[in-house]
Amino acid sequence: MRAAAEDRPRATGARRRATGARRRASGARRRATGSRSPATGARRLAVGLTGPVAVAGLIVYLLAGHRYELNQALAHLTLAPLAAVVLLSAVSLLARAEALVQGLCAMPRRPARVEVHAASGLTFVAACLNHYVASPVRAALLRRTASERAPTTAEMFALDGATSIIEALLAAVLILASAGTLRLPWWVAPAAAAGALGGLGLALAARRRVGHWPGIGGLAVLEDARGRLRIGALMAVVFACQIARTLIVLRTVGLHPTALQATATFLAAGVLSALFAGPSAGAAGAPLIVFGHRNLALAGVAGVVLSVTALLAALLYATLGTPLYVGQLLERNRRRPAPPVARAPYASGRG
Repeated sequence: MRAAAEDRPRATGARRRATGARRRASGARRRATGSRSPATGARRLAVGLTGPVAVAGLIVYLLAGHRYELNQALAHLTLAPLAAVVLLSAVSLLARAEALVQGLCAMPRRPARVEVHAASGLTFVAACLNHYVASPVRAALLRRTASERAPTTAEMFALDGATSIIEALLAAVLILASAGTLRLPWWVAPAAAAGALGGLGLALAARRRVGHWPGIGGLAVLEDARGRLRIGALMAVVFACQIARTLIVLRTVGLHPTALQATATFLAAGVLSALFAGPSAGAAGAPLIVFGHRNLALAGVAGVVLSVTALLAALLYATLGTPLYVGQLLERNRRRPAPPVARAPYASGRG
């Protein structure tokens, strides 16, 4: 009895240690997969929708009293320019996904190109509301198709940050060119260039000093000069497509902008998107910033067209990757073992 009393605290301590180990393992799995509780996901979704809903409500309020001008602006829209705008937006999404492929090539393990494009297509649809969900959504989709070769969520955040730094360098050049059109103070353009260069320097320093940390591997492409050049060229294609589609839409509704004004509208959309408004709301509100003083109705129609055509392009691009996930789901269901057949209990005894 005395031995049993001494073993009881040991057994209790062993159970506590086992429970703690299970909790730590469960937390590690949640951090690795990026999963969250339903309540946390609902709160993040509500926060993500706040910006787009607020911008949409503001646009509706501003355009409520311009029904006649809105009808006139909509009458100028034809199928040919709308198709061209959707095509340009799809090309820009394709270039963004290919830039991600180039970034993954600098990492030791990487998914296949078709898997990256398939995941990016569905990610672009989700990012139309809020682009801050792009990294975890893309990482989760890649884990479904390339589990061993897929980057972690932290690595995907770092990789998206690396491409964003290169994109910011190009945007700084555009800000220098369109600062007068946007009526920006003289110090904004140098500050943007200094911020982009500073971000590049900090990322390179982090890669060299703490490169062994989980997730820092996503910054590896910044150390590769050829990789930086390829991503920069692809981002230039993205910028050219976005500015061209903005110019087409603004001219179609009757605003007659210059190339610099279209560039300023594109940059304004990027700023709004970064302020938790989301790409769709940013594209819808940007023409109001640049052309609202000239014609509020035409600027509002241009913003709605830019937003809707971007969503259509994302849906079109997502259809290219949907068959991969549908085929994978069917294959998984086909390989799933059949449930065991229940057998009747053996009846023994004499009748």
